[in-house]
Amino acid sequence: MHHTTLKTRTRAVISLAASFLAACAPHAPPEAKLPVVDVTPPLERSIIERDTYPGRFDAVDSVDIRPRVGGFIDAILFKDGELVHKGDVLFRIDPRPYAAAVEQAAAQVAAAKSQLLLANQELDRAKTLIATSTIAPELLERRHQSAQAAAAATQVSQAALFRARLDLSFCQVIAPMTGRISRHLVSVGNLVEAGGGNGTLLTTIVSIDPIDFYFDIDEKSYLRYAALVQQGQRRTVGGEGTEVRIRLPGEKTATHKGTLDFVDNRLDRSTGTLRVRARIGNQDSTLSPGQFGRAELISASAHPALLVPNIALVTQPTGKALDVVGSDNKVAEREVILGGLFGAWREIRAGLKSDDRILVAGFQQAQVGSVVTPHLVDADSSSFSEQGELE
Repeated sequence: MHHTTLKTRTRAVISLAASFLAACAPHAPPEAKLPVVDVTPPLERSIIERDTYPGRFDAVDSVDIRPRVGGFIDAILFKDGELVHKGDVLFRIDPRPYAAAVEQAAAQVAAAKSQLLLANQELDRAKTLIATSTIAPELLERRHQSAQAAAAATQVSQAALFRARLDLSFCQVIAPMTGRISRHLVSVGNLVEAGGGNGTLLTTIVSIDPIDFYFDIDEKSYLRYAALVQQGQRRTVGGEGTEVRIRLPGEKTATHKGTLDFVDNRLDRSTGTLRVRARIGNQDSTLSPGQFGRAELISASAHPALLVPNIALVTQPTGKALDVVGSDNKVAEREVILGGLFGAWREIRAGLKSDDRILVAGFQQAQVGSVVTPHLVDADSSSFSEQGELE
């Protein structure tokens, strides 16, 4: 009986010891989980590449308003910066001296006509008397000369009257075209002087609709366009007559359209650029001369392309690269050649296939050469913009 109890206690001790040793023994490491990353296939689209050039708007027509006669400013008949129309009176110069000159010239015309009338009467009498040999032929000749001189004097006086009336009309400074006027540069009471280009500058007017946009094409693009002309993909090097889209500062897409209507006849030697011009409608007067913008010019015809989210690109010392997940779920780095930017999507010209899986999220957990668990996501194609641009 005692022996059986001893065996039972021994087994219990051994069991407790085994349990204690099992508790103290280290656990086996759990199987490590692979990092989960987001991948997406490239976006396949037909795209039209556009070159982007900075430029500025300029007025189609611009006029400096200067007086044609001198005098004191009597009135200013416009508000600074407003839209004026052709024929509007802008300034009025004191007309009284010119009105007096008109009266004086009119009196001289009346006197000249009176002298002409008297000369013609004396000539008629001389013609009557010469028939009866009452006067010498020399007197008749003198009467002819007097009548001719009186006629010439009448013409001179009439021309002086016309000029005096013209000067009087110039006392009203008229808008020569429709456009937006600048501020007045002289005030009422100021003395202004005529004199062509040296006359007093009163203000300026610029046309508003349409408006021109000037920009320069660099020599590298010029040569590329010339090659497209040789290939039959472009009508002219400058693209005269083709559509141009204008994007203003702060705009993500171009909101104005125009047409190329001028291409310079040679490249500028100092800058190696070709000056071109697009003409844009401006019915709502939102565009102003001197305003900055970017012209988007089609550089090639539409073609299929592979695009990736621009955020997926990795910068390397040798250029740009993409992290792709292969069929073995390993991360690999792929050097690529970039194309234009189309919204949030970048065209990849070389180094990418349509069935590649591009890493778009989880860059911190995924190292090149490591195995990952790819999670396929659909990228937001709504951020794709057809109005792409080359950089």
